[in-house]
Amino acid sequence: MKIPYFCNIAVTAFLTLFYACSNVPEGGAEIVGKLTGFASDDSITVYLMHYDGISGRSIKTDTLRNGSFSFRLDSLSGDKHYSIDLMRIREDSYDILCYGPEIYLEPGARVKIKGDGRYLYAADISSPVEDQKLRQAFISKMSQEDLKEYQDLFTGRKKDRTAMDSISKRITEQQLALMETEPFGEYSLSRLSTIASMLSYGYGEYRETVSRLMDRLPEEQKQTRQGKEIASYLKEVSKVSVGDAVPGYEYVDVDGGKHYISELTGKWLLLDFWSLG
Repeated sequence: MKIPYFCNIAVTAFLTLFYACSNVPEGGAEIVGKLTGFASDDSITVYLMHYDGISGRSIKTDTLRNGSFSFRLDSLSGDKHYSIDLMRIREDSYDILCYGPEIYLEPGARVKIKGDGRYLYAADISSPVEDQKLRQAFISKMSQEDLKEYQDLFTGRKKDRTAMDSISKRITEQQLALMETEPFGEYSLSRLSTIASMLSYGYGEYRETVSRLMDRLPEEQKQTRQGKEIASYLKEVSKVSVGDAVPGYEYVDVDGGKHYISELTGKWLLLDFWSLG
């Protein structure tokens, strides 16, 4: 019995689609997205960002076509934290269209993103990576209205500085409350580190909660970069006065050589205090 021609076409199409969906590089990963919220003729650039610690850089770009985009990575290295950003590029300016969601990749992962591109932070992200699953579960329990308002304010679709401060406070309080009951993964650990950093900027009301959450972290997470950052933010800062001796700390020069502040005794020393952000 001969198989009808249209059936052959259907089978071929299915096999092609199946192969495309399963052909993820063994040491790499693939990200595919389908977004709504933009006109089909809107020129939008999609950036895949990779983060090494707190430093991020664009490693791939794509153009949104009928709401679709894709990224294929043949290999992964360093921190597994990535992000997706959307921008509308003009000749002399650009618009940031979303607050990029955290994407966690591991070798062989195929990630699917679906949702409104203007509110991409809370989009539906399907992934086999456990840290991504923990992030999605965490995000789903937050106020979606608050997340949307924050993204509107972040991108400038709404302009209200007072509202920005208010919504940021509400989101921070929601995150802290969820951390009391939800399992910790990369996302919640990163959020706790960010909130801990706020202690240096006068948000002392969060100290007790951050300290309690830090105490319940397993030792393995306490020894991560974020864990050590949280511990450092929780340390009480000792005040110094004119005439006090400079602490005897170790520092690294531009060539990677280690030195001690005591080597500069008797010499003029300029200390440049700066802050990220």
